[in-house]
Amino acid sequence: MAKHWYQKNRFETWNGLNLISVDGVDGVDGVVWRTADTAQNREKYGSGSTQHGDTAFPQIRMVCQMELTSHQ
Repeated sequence: MAKHWYQKNRFETWNGLNLISVDGVDGVDGVVWRTADTAQNREKYGSGSTQHGDTAFPQIRMVCQMELTSHQ
């Protein structure tokens, strides 16, 4: 549905580029997921660390951006 709506409408651009939010107030959002604490996940996703060593549960981080004129 979003793809159809986006293709159907004209949105403002700057030099042919879509206007994407770049600050935390207008539309960039993020999330962190903890994964199962396995050797395979640590190898693939890595792990946070502190002065005491690696933290439990490797983490996956995702950032979402929002197109400013449509809020998609």
